Amino acid sequence: MALEDVRSSLTQIVGEESVTDDFVEIPSIHLQTYADVTSNRKAMSKRKIVVRPADAEQVSEIVKEAKSNKIAVIPVGGSTTFFVSGGPVPVADESIVIDLRRLDKILEFDEISGTVTVQAGVTVQKLKSYLESRKCWLPHHPESYVSATVVGAICNDGISPYSTKYGRPSEQVASIKIVLPDGQICTVGNKTLFDNSFKLTKLFMGTNGSLGVIVEATFKIYPLPDSRGRAIYGFGSLADACDAVKEINRAGLSPEVVMMPTKERIYNEALLPILSAVDVSRVLEGKELYVLVGYAGNKETVEFSLAQTGMITRSKRGEEIDPRVTNSYWANLTEVGAVVSLQMANVYKSKKYQSSRGGVSISHLPKFLEEEREMVPKDGKLVDAGVTSYVFLPQLDIDPICGVLLDDSDQESVNQFNLWLNGVSMLNKRMGGTLAAVTGTGTMLRHLVGTEMGDSRPLAQAIKQAIDPDGIMNPGKM
Repeated sequence: MALEDVRSSLTQIVGEESVTDDFVEIPSIHLQTYADVTSNRKAMSKRKIVVRPADAEQVSEIVKEAKSNKIAVIPVGGSTTFFVSGGPVPVADESIVIDLRRLDKILEFDEISGTVTVQAGVTVQKLKSYLESRKCWLPHHPESYVSATVVGAICNDGISPYSTKYGRPSEQVASIKIVLPDGQICTVGNKTLFDNSFKLTKLFMGTNGSLGVIVEATFKIYPLPDSRGRAIYGFGSLADACDAVKEINRAGLSPEVVMMPTKERIYNEALLPILSAVDVSRVLEGKELYVLVGYAGNKETVEFSLAQTGMITRSKRGEEIDPRVTNSYWANLTEVGAVVSLQMANVYKSKKYQSSRGGVSISHLPKFLEEEREMVPKDGKLVDAGVTSYVFLPQLDIDPICGVLLDDSDQESVNQFNLWLNGVSMLNKRMGGTLAAVTGTGTMLRHLVGTEMGDSRPLAQAIKQAIDPDGIMNPGKM
């Protein structure tokens, strides 16, 4: 059957008011600031029906209808990765897009188990406010938190400043309810993080709906800390900055945040909003890399930890920078609501942002940064926006997010970006890391899937074939 032939069936499932041809809303901030480097805008013109189910049972019926007619299914949450990784991009000529944002209920707050259960369409912002009213929090706060959904965070296995201590969403999820490609609804996991069988909960993390539609999730939550404190230290040497982080880890300190921005990031994401208030030259001159360290707990523990951190960083020739810069940088990360600050977007009016998001060990970072800088073309088609490395402890792995700005209406600029992306991705791989540490499966790097997976690729294909034999679930992704 053609796509239009199933419209009446879909209308009967969700109601006429919940069926449309319009693509799901993409947050305007992402349209303004992200470069389209894989022709994702063209995907909006592909033939599709967008349905907005109200519960898991309706999702199940939609998937059954798609399976019986062999039509692709694209689950969508907040659409914040449309240009970032291409996860919610329709690739097939005809698709059913399942917009999950009507599933927006917080179902259970279990204080005894330390969990909260939510439907797929609950935004990070909504859950954050709900938990704060109960003196709790979920340690995942992406910069797109206003629009991003918590289940979307699972499907991307995203990252946030708090990943240093608490890991990614896949390490915070206790259980999920998922609609499989045959329409079956099943729940995997429990209210603990103990899972000693086939680790089925983890199987679906980062898959962007390519193995099924997650409709509910149960997360582990934590009491809000009494106090928080943070500081940024500047280093003239890449190696000294890395040694300082290693020493903080070795000392047994337990920061909840460690990030390592280059001076381009400090300028664009901290200094631009406060240029008239601080001595820019003092913040930037002689510095190559910065380390943001944050602690949480009672006031005495936070103050002690920051004092110890200050001693360690000074022993590695680090210098604490103006606290106003620290506050500005932190506000941009946690309050602006986009990966690129609005101030940065306003300065580079004709260009938009894109990035590489690989993963390596921290010991590789100095060499990585040196080589990555040489890869940015010098003709101005790409503007180097700097690198921010998210640090995971205690394993000392990092996600170096390398940003550039480009004019995505200029095909030569787009071509240069994709060449640069390939080069940086392969640099991660040569250093024993991964092409893509976050944002799940998608379209930006699907041509390199063989390089990423090597001889494990047939195993992944076998799992996909076993769960989704018709290949209808979000096809064409990495």
